[in-house]
Amino acid sequence: MRLCVTGREEKREGEPGSKGERAHGERGGRAGGGSSYLGLARSSLAGARVTWGGRQVRTHWPPQRSARRARPQAAAPSGGRARPPAALAPRPQPAPVGPCGHSARLRGDGPRPRSLPEAHAAAARAHHGGSARRVPARRRPPEPQRRLRAVHRSRRPPPPAPARSSPGPRVPSGRRCLWRSPPPWIMHRNFRKWIFYVFLCFGVLYVKLGALSSVVALGANIICNKIPGLAPRQRAICQSRPDAIIVIGEGAQMGINECQYQFRFGRWNCSALGEKTVFGQELRVGSREAAFTYAITAAGVAHAVTAACSQGNLSNCGCDREKQGYYNQAEGWKWGGCSADVRYGIDFSRRFVDAREIKKNARRLMNLHNNEAGRKVLEERMKLECKCHGVSGSCTTKTCWTTLPKFREVGHLLKEKYNVAVQVEVVRASRLRQPTFLRIKQLRSYQKPMETDLVYIEKSPNYCEEDAATGSVGTQGRLCNRTSPGADGCDTMCCGRGYNTHQYTKVWQCNCKFHWCCFVKCNTCSERTEVFTCK
Repeated sequence: MRLCVTGREEKREGEPGSKGERAHGERGGRAGGGSSYLGLARSSLAGARVTWGGRQVRTHWPPQRSARRARPQAAAPSGGRARPPAALAPRPQPAPVGPCGHSARLRGDGPRPRSLPEAHAAAARAHHGGSARRVPARRRPPEPQRRLRAVHRSRRPPPPAPARSSPGPRVPSGRRCLWRSPPPWIMHRNFRKWIFYVFLCFGVLYVKLGALSSVVALGANIICNKIPGLAPRQRAICQSRPDAIIVIGEGAQMGINECQYQFRFGRWNCSALGEKTVFGQELRVGSREAAFTYAITAAGVAHAVTAACSQGNLSNCGCDREKQGYYNQAEGWKWGGCSADVRYGIDFSRRFVDAREIKKNARRLMNLHNNEAGRKVLEERMKLECKCHGVSGSCTTKTCWTTLPKFREVGHLLKEKYNVAVQVEVVRASRLRQPTFLRIKQLRSYQKPMETDLVYIEKSPNYCEEDAATGSVGTQGRLCNRTSPGADGCDTMCCGRGYNTHQYTKVWQCNCKFHWCCFVKCNTCSERTEVFTCK
């Protein structure tokens, strides 16, 4: 059997139990004051490579515990050699450190090192020629649960790494560190739990936002499909801007209410038997009443959209800031405040209201002209409001901005346009024979109507009798004034059919007084009135 110790200055070779080794062991034992052969093995084999059983192994000795301190060495006898002090004795080499900061216990990294009991037994057998008794083996300390592993990926050596300023620990050739232990604060349980909750909250928020957008899109589709009388382009605008469809409905209803107010005393009170849409029931005849309804609804939509933008109720629009900060030297004021962006409202009304005109005929040209006339009247009635700035109320400087007019003013202007509406006819193209533009219906005249004129192509019916063909609801049951010579008089309203008289007594509380303390005393008043309705 052969025992070779390398990595030291001395190298011993020979069979176990040779004379030189026994003499050296006896001298070491006498000098150490009764130390065992384990001291010889520990001092000779610590941190060295040992050839045992045909293979080389690297011995690893852990440092001795503090409880087992070296005893004071006795004086060597005459003729003997003194044992070196403990400070000069070779210390055990620390375990080599791997590339990841752990012990280099790498799978496939050379032969496995000897354990402590195996090294004890090998040293004893080497000293006594294999006949010595076994040294009782110590229990191995438990290995850590997590080991650093390296897998031999390829037999080819990896390419040389680029030069670094501070080279780190080298990885054995052909091996790669697969796992590096993270910092302790990452492995803390509370930190991992906090990270889990954060990702969970983000996931729930993402799902909720996606579901909310899906619900909004689904609701917009359902609502827009339920609105009667929408053209395909109007339905597309409704689905893309569901917040604007509410404002559009408010503007259309505002136009209908104004129409009913302006014609409350006429035979036609802004009602019809036509198709019911978001803009009310349309008239089937291209009369001046139809011209007024189209103009007032287009102006109402533009007015409502402009007001909603100024109030911040609609997205993608706001105040008109184009002239903000501009100083008018002639009049001594500057632009400021929140000017109404009426151009955005007019453009939106043009895109939505005009989208229902699909057919290319004379009625389409008439409706488009009246829509633009209503929007033009609204734009011309924009007001300029100013606010003075100065000491003690003096108007040193003025800040001005544009505001929307009251819609009642727009209604009055359009009612005046209705009274002087212009009858037009269509001019067709010579080749395609399609309606191209409108001209005033006069003999040998090609004069076009003005932008603010209301135009019509058919005469109005008398609206006395109910007629589904013309869309007239008649005047039966309408209230009339017996003493009025105007349009609300019973003779005009009832179309000569006569009227019915209804008498009733109106009762209400009057002459109310407060008495101390504490009640109010009122008188009861009554009035006998007569109401006349058309037959």
